[in-house]
Amino acid sequence: MNVISVSQIINRYNYSIGFDREDVGTSELEARWENIFIIYALNGMGKTNFLKLIYFFSNFSAENLVKLLRIPFTRYSVKYSDHLYAAIDKDVKKDEFTLRVIEVIDSRPIVRLEVTESIKGFSAEDYAENDKLSKVEEILMGQEHRVTFLATDRTLYTGKSLRQILGDLENLVNEKINQILSEKIVKQSEGLLGISHQDLLDRYKSLEELISDNSVIIREVDVVRSASSALATIEDPSREVLEYFANNLYLYSQIADLQSKINLFLDCVNRNLLHNNIDYADGRFILESGKLKIPPSDLSSGENNLLYIFSTLLKEIILQGDLVIIDEPEISLGLEWREKFLTNISKFIEGSGVKILLASHSMEVLGEFPTDFLETAGGEE
Repeated sequence: MNVISVSQIINRYNYSIGFDREDVGTSELEARWENIFIIYALNGMGKTNFLKLIYFFSNFSAENLVKLLRIPFTRYSVKYSDHLYAAIDKDVKKDEFTLRVIEVIDSRPIVRLEVTESIKGFSAEDYAENDKLSKVEEILMGQEHRVTFLATDRTLYTGKSLRQILGDLENLVNEKINQILSEKIVKQSEGLLGISHQDLLDRYKSLEELISDNSVIIREVDVVRSASSALATIEDPSREVLEYFANNLYLYSQIADLQSKINLFLDCVNRNLLHNNIDYADGRFILESGKLKIPPSDLSSGENNLLYIFSTLLKEIILQGDLVIIDEPEISLGLEWREKFLTNISKFIEGSGVKILLASHSMEVLGEFPTDFLETAGGEE
């Protein structure tokens, strides 16, 4: 998604967010902020409703369209690329909404699909009876964007407790490990093509050192060490032998990368917890106070929210998500945590490709973020 716009949210305000910052130089916007987007507005200016619109439309379905239509606005549009747009217009007086998918061909906009339906009483059954809406869903969900909503004062969008969220994260990590180990690598990435015997040995040594320190996922370094030793005994390996060891190195490196993400998650969370900490052992995330294991319910509301946010971010990083929406992250966070929040999440998502869109009215959360790049509400019309 390149640009998202809404007109007359709660019948008053306009917002527009551009996610393409490739033309913004580092002198204007520091690299650490390039994937963070902030809506700053006072209470009652439609921030949360705008975030809901983004989430519901990005996860287009019968249920979400019904929820979207309950939000007061006149027009919502998304520019996916220079060649594809989608927009929904609401006319309350006529009691109808019109949804269009527009393609740009040779610089000319062409309506690919158009659907008009009544607003009042629109239901999932109406959606099911309209073949065009199913085609719209197919087009929009085919844009391969993954958008997640985090409402820190409630589990409105997940319907799950923190323990369930951590359980989902545990399952995801284990599934990812099994997926990596079961991969059949036919062709190596460019970095491993034409690798020499000595280069391969050096990379094994580096990987061995990496997973020997504070190892989380690979507890038995012997697996990599034995492979490294075996390779070292071969004086003049054939191309097939080199590719075999390169394949294994590639798989182990993927697991080590996953491990580093978990280590960063643990570090980011534990640096903020006062008396408690979280660890990962035997495939589970464990909360501790001193040497005693504790349930998530023993955490303070601020600790709960912080862990909720970083757990979701780790999940999206592993799944290679596109956008995480966070509504008012300052809720329940103390002054020090609010001041460090943006710096912490910018470090956490660095290099992951995940973008963060958050809404806030806390100057402490905004911190050092350049005010010129804040998204604010357009004036009332």
